Amino acid sequence: WVVGDPEGNEVGNGIGLESMKAMLGSLKVSSAAIVVHGVDERENVTAVRSKIILIHYISSSCSIRDRLKAHPTKDLYCGKWKGFAKEITVDDVNDISDERIKRDLLNCGGAHKPTKYVFGDSEIVL
Repeated sequence: WVVGDPEGNEVGNGIGLESMKAMLGSLKVSSAAIVVHGVDERENVTAVRSKIILIHYISSSCSIRDRLKAHPTKDLYCGKWKGFAKEITVDDVNDISDERIKRDLLNCGGAHKPTKYVFGDSEIVL
């Protein structure tokens, strides 16, 4: 994952959903991109399809001024980080979960449903 501030600077990176949530929670307004691997394990072959999830975090404790500043941030990161499968906006980092991301990715559809999603340091079996 990578986290960026409202000015477009990358301020952190790492592996795993929980460490990304901790970084987002330390900022009032930020955007993040995390790679989630859809793994399809069959008898004779294993296929891995990577999906990028774009997350916009605007803390519920932000002032009106900070909230207004966040809207151009969304456009900035949508243009900077391309090729994402899903975009999520939250005001509480606890709203970001492997279950939510799994549900959102499955709703996107695709040729083959994976057998699990891998979030770097954790996974969720379907």
